[in-house]
Amino acid sequence: MPHNPQPVRNPEEALSALNRGECDIASFHLPTCPALARQILSHYQRHLNKNHRLIRFVTRCEGLMMRKGEHEEVRTLQDLSTSELSFVSRDHHSGTRILFNLLLKQQGLAEDSINRTSQPEFTHTAVAAFVASGMAEVGFGVQAAAEQFNLNFIEMASEHYMLVYRQDRLPAATLRYLTALLQSPALIDRINTVPGYATDNPGDIGTFDQLIAGEA
Repeated sequence: MPHNPQPVRNPEEALSALNRGECDIASFHLPTCPALARQILSHYQRHLNKNHRLIRFVTRCEGLMMRKGEHEEVRTLQDLSTSELSFVSRDHHSGTRILFNLLLKQQGLAEDSINRTSQPEFTHTAVAAFVASGMAEVGFGVQAAAEQFNLNFIEMASEHYMLVYRQDRLPAATLRYLTALLQSPALIDRINTVPGYATDNPGDIGTFDQLIAGEA
């Protein structure tokens, strides 16, 4: 019976859909910093189980984005906090917002120390557009979105962006096809043209514990 896919907006929804059998593959992102990665996994622990395996794909950079020539004194999260500049957030359940809040905590900053706008956005592109239009002074998201809108970008974290599947459900032939696709020269060449993205042992299969152990 064909799947009836539903819109997926955040990692929790993606993992839930995977566990319900509504999709065969879910995307997921995890900081390359082991300490942050463990905190992220703890946040999603109730959605993870022993049948999950990850397929490595790319790394990506996330950070602050601002209009060029403005607010050049802001280089860190501490600078952002003390500046009181208007900041456009992602929605509460997005993985990027969870990462941003963990970075604040890591720096000893409270979530409410940031002057957030009342309207959250649901994509990296929307955040970048919000900043570019002058509706906010600072945003946080991927480098590719910042460069799309000609914004300055200050890297704050790097992430593994990967695919997750259930080894008890995904057919072996499908898995072989997918890993071959991820390793194809044409796709790798395309990834290398996207700002802030780089290949990350694409097609390699493992567990979250193995991934984090490799970064330690």
